[in-house]
Amino acid sequence: MAIIGLACQLSRGMLSHMKLLLGLTLTAATIAIGCVDSPSTDHPQIHSHGTEPSAHFRDGAPPSTPPLTPPSTPPLTPVPMVTKLVKETPPPKVEPTVVVYCVPYHGNGDVIFGVNTANVLAKYFETENGGLGKVSFFMAKGDHAGDVDFKSLLDPKVRLIHQDDPAAKAGLVFVAPATFAPRETNEEIYKRFGVDQTSVIALSEYAVFSCGDFNAAQCVHTGIGGRLAGVFQNVNAPNQLPAIATKLDADDLHLLETGDYFFAYVAGNDRQRWTKQVGDYSAQMPAAIVVPGLRPSEDGAFYDGFMPRKVPWEYIDLAQDVRIKKSAPGSHDAKTLKIFGGSLTHDQFLYLLKNTKYPFAAVTGDQSFVEALIFGKVPIYQEYSHKNRVMESFRSAITETHPSLKPLLSLVYSVDAPEPALEKRFFNHISRVITDPLVAEFRVALNEAMPRYNLANTLRAKLREHFALH
Repeated sequence: MAIIGLACQLSRGMLSHMKLLLGLTLTAATIAIGCVDSPSTDHPQIHSHGTEPSAHFRDGAPPSTPPLTPPSTPPLTPVPMVTKLVKETPPPKVEPTVVVYCVPYHGNGDVIFGVNTANVLAKYFETENGGLGKVSFFMAKGDHAGDVDFKSLLDPKVRLIHQDDPAAKAGLVFVAPATFAPRETNEEIYKRFGVDQTSVIALSEYAVFSCGDFNAAQCVHTGIGGRLAGVFQNVNAPNQLPAIATKLDADDLHLLETGDYFFAYVAGNDRQRWTKQVGDYSAQMPAAIVVPGLRPSEDGAFYDGFMPRKVPWEYIDLAQDVRIKKSAPGSHDAKTLKIFGGSLTHDQFLYLLKNTKYPFAAVTGDQSFVEALIFGKVPIYQEYSHKNRVMESFRSAITETHPSLKPLLSLVYSVDAPEPALEKRFFNHISRVITDPLVAEFRVALNEAMPRYNLANTLRAKLREHFALH
């Protein structure tokens, strides 16, 4: 009986819930489902004859009751199922992050090399990858970190990061240039930028230096010719002479603006030797010579014997108001050679290199060599023993298709010889060898060669490969 009573209570509970959900009004009659109500504890039932309630229908059917007719309910209207299409959200693109790690070892060209690398990479992200990508520039401690105003040369989109910048993490690091310079170890570089060796590419300038501690898979050689990658930066010179700190008279300005000077960017004592060569041994002496970096010693004088002796000359520092004049015995009527030196800004350097009326220029290292080529100048190369492959590889690349240019591209001089002073009449010899027809052919050969050795393509390929870009 207890079990039957519990079942009936459950039935009543279920019905009460049905009344609430379907809005039906049931009669107070009890629905017979094979059970009867159990006695209420609150209101005990008194049965007649003192018999149990179940005795009324133990021997026969229960008393007849009218059938229960459920109330009529309106048919349910089916609700159409609406399927909402949810557009799949593609995974967010990972923005490529690149750091150019620049080590200024010896010479301002190292800084320019790193700056141009960063600018090329920033241009790729802007023009070819839809603006997706960030480039940062990190200047490591080195010999020439403060000699060039590199900040003004960086593309505005390139972020400058510092030694203690905690956010200097990268997806790919270009070491530019990779030299023998004192710098962090490879492990320190990996730790600083949060990468491993598979995410570091070392750019070795024109195959002059090895890639140091970096393995061959990480190394990209630059240069022109043979297995080398080639010129990569697009150098643009200003159309007008940038402002000069020194007060120049009208004649000096005229010389610089008309290009009536020979340009010699060389190192060491060859700066003075070039002025002597041009002043004392030129059949037709230029009106002036521009020698970036040429300065007097601390006592305000130049090394005796290295400067012109046969003609009067005047030294003018373009960075500060310093002028030194010196006459030559018996040369009262001789034309004075103007010598422009001192520190130049990069824009001043490019303008004066491009603007010289001479089709050739004395250059050294890697960067100025390439800049001279970009401006169509025949390079008179100051060659160090550890950089002899620079001119060799370039010569082989050009003379392969233009053999007549070999004499033109053999005009080099070595600073490692016992007497590195320039040969007498060397300037005259250059002027005789470099003829107008050869210069024209040289420029044609340059236009043919440079696209074949364009490192910008190599850099773009490295980015696409590493970040799986299109």
